[in-house]
Amino acid sequence: MTETQTAGLTPGGGWTQTRAAATSYRYDTTQTADRQTSWQQSKAAADRTWPATRALLQGLGFTDAQPTARADDWRGVDVTAFRGGRPVRLAWRCRDRRFIGYRDVTIRKARPNGASTEVHKLAAGGADLCLWTWVRGGAVCDWLLVSVPALRPLLAQPWPTLTMCDAEAACIPWRSLAEAGCIVTASRGVKAALHG
Repeated sequence: MTETQTAGLTPGGGWTQTRAAATSYRYDTTQTADRQTSWQQSKAAADRTWPATRALLQGLGFTDAQPTARADDWRGVDVTAFRGGRPVRLAWRCRDRRFIGYRDVTIRKARPNGASTEVHKLAAGGADLCLWTWVRGGAVCDWLLVSVPALRPLLAQPWPTLTMCDAEAACIPWRSLAEAGCIVTASRGVKAALHG
């Protein structure tokens, strides 16, 4: 069974190739009613899940978690918090739950307008940790917390790419993150997939 089948998606229903066998693939947003066509729309969708994400961070021992000002967004820092009394800068990537079956993280690496992307910002070192959440509605279904310093060497490697709307994204498998020592902690569902 391909990962596309596992995720409940079929080619032609959005994906034009299966991610399991491809080194490059494209998500055709013209076939998707809930497409996101811009950074602003993507950010607005993530902002709707902020209350659930803040609760998750509190459960992970972070205190005083706050979204950052827009100036910090440009440095790749989306949330500031404290953990063990120390300040922590987090990048936060919110993804739709229907894509969890691919068992990877997507990181934007190129935009047609040449604007800085997630890869550039994470490589530059603005954030200490990166939190990926997979959401449905306003609820966080699964999540993965990654050490950005451990992630940086992986950012330069040639990963399969995904073209979605106006950006090209690298797709890094969870297992590769685990093997590189990047994963700080993860939801039960992500852990089960890593050990399954």
